[in-house]
Amino acid sequence: MSGPKSKRVAARGLTWLAATLLLAGCSLFSRPADPVAETTETTSTPNITAAQVETVTTAAEVELTVDLFNDGVFCDGTDQRAAILFGAVPGETIAFESPMPVDIPDGVADNQGTFQLQWQCEPHETALFWDVTASTDSGGSIDFRIQGAYTDPAADRVLEYAQGSTPLFCDGVRRIIGYVTKAEPLEAVTFSSPEASSLVGGSADAEGRVEVYWQCLPEDTGRSWSVRAAGTRSGRSVTFDVTGEAPVALEEGPIQVEMLENPFTCDRSRRPVAKLSNVTPRVQVEFEASPSAGQLDSARANGDGDLTLYWLCDRSQDGTEWTITAVEQTTVGTDQRSASIAFAAVAPPNRTAVSLVEDPFICDGTRHPVATLSNFLTNEFIDFTSPQSEGLRQGQADADGGLTVNWQCTTDDVGSQWEVTATGATSGVDITFTITAAVPAD
Repeated sequence: MSGPKSKRVAARGLTWLAATLLLAGCSLFSRPADPVAETTETTSTPNITAAQVETVTTAAEVELTVDLFNDGVFCDGTDQRAAILFGAVPGETIAFESPMPVDIPDGVADNQGTFQLQWQCEPHETALFWDVTASTDSGGSIDFRIQGAYTDPAADRVLEYAQGSTPLFCDGVRRIIGYVTKAEPLEAVTFSSPEASSLVGGSADAEGRVEVYWQCLPEDTGRSWSVRAAGTRSGRSVTFDVTGEAPVALEEGPIQVEMLENPFTCDRSRRPVAKLSNVTPRVQVEFEASPSAGQLDSARANGDGDLTLYWLCDRSQDGTEWTITAVEQTTVGTDQRSASIAFAAVAPPNRTAVSLVEDPFICDGTRHPVATLSNFLTNEFIDFTSPQSEGLRQGQADADGGLTVNWQCTTDDVGSQWEVTATGATSGVDITFTITAAVPAD
């Protein structure tokens, strides 16, 4: 089978859109790359040669996965979406190879570790296929096949509408009432209705899903609207009905607050800090923090009027006293009930431990275990620093929070000492130990 006469491949990063109804108290850290490596042969003091350190990790190897669009690539001479790759390290390069006569440029994973590959083929190439291998600097690799197609495999696909679990209450509050699915990833979707004007469109996420928002007033109770959603690139569409219901009766009495953890341990894990009750069922609640804790997402009470507040902080915020104000987003024109939630932050106790496997450490030029760490968080990354050695790389704890540290030095280092500090990237806890260099036995 002959290869294509010409081929142009375009690639674009893919941005994920996501939202959550749970709350976080501070920003999350990004996942570091390459947890196991050697240090360079440098030193911060003129008379000490830097040792080499390597951490032994049980973390799973990088695994790429791929989703192919439709049942083939429409060969009409234009760029078509061919595949989405998942599982790369954010920002790393993804290289493509093929035994076929085709040049595929490298791509770059987005901040979610995904990448969208586009393909272009001509009508006379509809019977061809191309075997492709994608590989990353972090060690991931996957083989897949791109198949040409004579007709657009997505031509007969339509959008679908899925109604949300929360009814549309006509109380003046804008809320999510459902989802449109099967749009093309990242395409704009418009909404129109003969009974409503100025409807705001949305953008599909990587799975082709768009949230549908709606707002109506008490006088609209019982009214229905026919809504048409249409993809601006694909032309796919769906028509569905939206019906308003009577506003929820407001609860009487104050919102009740039950503290679940006070003081709250700031170990960078996201946990419940308080539970609200006697909230108006299914009403949206917005939060403000003093001192400021970044963007706090709103949340919705369940059918029983309960809502759980989640929080996250790190050990640098030890001693902080937060006051969170929760405000119901009720019907326009009514008094909004609120509640105050106060709690203090404390740093976690340093429960980590170290056990020296070899003390003093024999400097015979081989790399072997020097210490074992324990009681870190499950699978958290661990940073290593030393004033006597530069370039020490990360390791990753196993499922039990343990990690074996390997070290290497030569006879030239005999008599040297290295003070090493291991710090959990998630928990923020640290522990320091000393490695003393010894002469090999005869």
